[in-house]
Amino acid sequence: MHCNMKYILRFVILAVTIYLISTFIPGFTITSAQPVVTVLIVALVLTLLNIFIKPVLKILTLPITII
Repeated sequence: MHCNMKYILRFVILAVTIYLISTFIPGFTITSAQPVVTVLIVALVLTLLNIFIKPVLKILTLPITII
């Protein structure tokens, strides 16, 4: 249960961060009919990448860490 909450919290923090960045930083805009849906999709993609790519990168860098 604890692991699932970590990923949900990461998703929510990413979604809020992406929205705030698009609001306050000029040049970073979300131009779509439904910006909230776009923010949620981007946050979901980044969360899934973090879930699946992070363990692979840890395994690949393990020999470098040991040396």
